[in-house]
Amino acid sequence: MADHSYKRYDYQYGSEAPKYPYMPYGVPNEKPDFTPLKRPKPKKRSKEDIIFGLKMTTCGLLLFAGAFSFVHVTSNLAIKQRELKLINAEIRETQSTINSVRATIATNLNLEHIQTVAEEKLNMSEPLPHQVVYITTAQESYTRYNE
Repeated sequence: MADHSYKRYDYQYGSEAPKYPYMPYGVPNEKPDFTPLKRPKPKKRSKEDIIFGLKMTTCGLLLFAGAFSFVHVTSNLAIKQRELKLINAEIRETQSTINSVRATIATNLNLEHIQTVAEEKLNMSEPLPHQVVYITTAQESYTRYNE
């Protein structure tokens, strides 16, 4: 293990410096004067200093208000962008659902599909010739389109 002698504090007895009389004022028996010092009177602020202070305060408040409004507008923009993304995703899902329903309708409107569903699921069959009845109606009894 490493020797960490710099962390050890070995005191050597008898190695202290000799005591000398403490004389802060030069003469050993002279006592210091303890008269209290008077504080200087504060200077009165001039109008220019007050106006400068008001200007700096106003600038600080305007800077704070600008920063606050910037953060507020930026956060609102981020929220609106997230909402827009969600709405766009919902629109895409709805369009895909509409397209799948249209495809299903297109396949179900096919006459061959209708015939197979009628024969397989509903157990229907085509009518025989003696089961078909033809009816003639006057032209005034029904509406004609595209004429």
